[in-house]
Amino acid sequence: MRVCYGLLLASIAACGSSTSYSSNPPPAPPPAPPPAPSTVFVEVSEFKFAPDTVRIKTGIPVRWTNGGTLGHTVTSDSAGLFTSGLNPGGGSQDPYGMPATGTTYDRTFSDPGTFSYHCSNHPQMKGVVIVSP
Repeated sequence: MRVCYGLLLASIAACGSSTSYSSNPPPAPPPAPPPAPSTVFVEVSEFKFAPDTVRIKTGIPVRWTNGGTLGHTVTSDSAGLFTSGLNPGGGSQDPYGMPATGTTYDRTFSDPGTFSYHCSNHPQMKGVVIVSP
């Protein structure tokens, strides 16, 4: 009887020792891809786009970066053409527009034309992208 009890304890101990628990957190998501080499940059700060006028050729991307602490948008003056989008749900983003400091919005212009835009939160903020063929 003692031998059976001893074997039972040995088998339980052997089974229990093969289980391992890890306290390592899941890996972080990869960083956003870097902008294309020809990207034109616009800084969005407290109440201005800098530069406020950009001249590019078709196919060249523009990256707006919020360098301020307020939420902003990049919204076409032509309804529905483009917008950086709003996040009314809040979360880690400012509920009024682009999250503060460091977030970006990229757009590649594939058609020639003059594209005026504004910040829907601060209508006095205006900019223009002039695209040539």
